Amino acid sequence: MQHFQAIALFAFLSIITPGPNNLMIMTSSMNFGVRKSLPHFFGIIVGFPLMLLAMGLGLNAVFESLPWFHNALLLFSLVMMVYLAWRIASFSPAANALGNTPCK
Repeated sequence: MQHFQAIALFAFLSIITPGPNNLMIMTSSMNFGVRKSLPHFFGIIVGFPLMLLAMGLGLNAVFESLPWFHNALLLFSLVMMVYLAWRIASFSPAANALGNTPCK
């Protein structure tokens, strides 16, 4: 029961705080409109519970039994974050490959 309460508190706090998901959705909606931001929104709605479910079903045991997998995942995450930071820093609305322009 103690673990359930900790997960429920984590989920609740993650939902109500202005974290990265909320900021990304806000920015995407302002730049591209609500309709084009819906796939991103639904990805967050599905992804967050899946993350909680995976941890609740024992993904931590995989990390404990295969420490190299945990390290590989950390390295992949670091590379992905640097790539995304570079993409954000070099983004210009005029050069957007999808042809989307920010909403006015």
